[in-house]
Amino acid sequence: MHSPHYLDARDFIAHTADGDVWATTMSTHGSELARVAIITPDPEGDLQAAAGPVLLWTQGFYEQLRATTPDYFDYPSHYVIGGTPHTRPRLLGPGDSAPWSAAWCRLDVWPSIRHAVAEPEPAAMLAAALMIEPTHLLWPARWPWPRDVRIDIGPGDATARGLLRARLAGIHVYGDAARDQAGAWCLSWRGGAGQLTEEARARCPGDPPAGTHATWLASVSVDAFLPSA
Repeated sequence: MHSPHYLDARDFIAHTADGDVWATTMSTHGSELARVAIITPDPEGDLQAAAGPVLLWTQGFYEQLRATTPDYFDYPSHYVIGGTPHTRPRLLGPGDSAPWSAAWCRLDVWPSIRHAVAEPEPAAMLAAALMIEPTHLLWPARWPWPRDVRIDIGPGDATARGLLRARLAGIHVYGDAARDQAGAWCLSWRGGAGQLTEEARARCPGDPPAGTHATWLASVSVDAFLPSA
């Protein structure tokens, strides 16, 4: 629970067609009870782009707790699903970890029982998200939307879609490809959020290249993103 000592709402800026505003006015999942599934086909390479929205929501989570429970001890219910070839969708167990787990724990996606692995393809990773029963989804914009794939793992496509649609309250797509979506905006982050991003990147195996502390985001409706079967 180290991130509250780093994060400040003023470190997150939304760059929009109408000018720059504090990102807290643009994007929040809005509830301490939110469960966010972060889809990362490449959990090391995608960390740089996903870190900003994850830390923005983390900052909002702790800001709410500080306002209501000064002696709080809690973590946001954020789950990362990392692409792992030749792996069926599963959550990691107590004492288990993936090679990238330490990096994501640095972003307060902790403990590693909130890490899942799945084959890096849309249907398998959406099946992993189903295990989490998310209220919010962060999906890489470069990937096909679930409207184009079948979820043929677990209960079957129609049932899986129904369960996800019953719970999902918000969906964001992230990454450079999101700039082409209607209403897209660019999130940049700095200060403690930037420091946490670099500390997390340093914990990734293979030393992924540094990137900018900015990513494109767009909100999409559940009906457009995940139509019923």
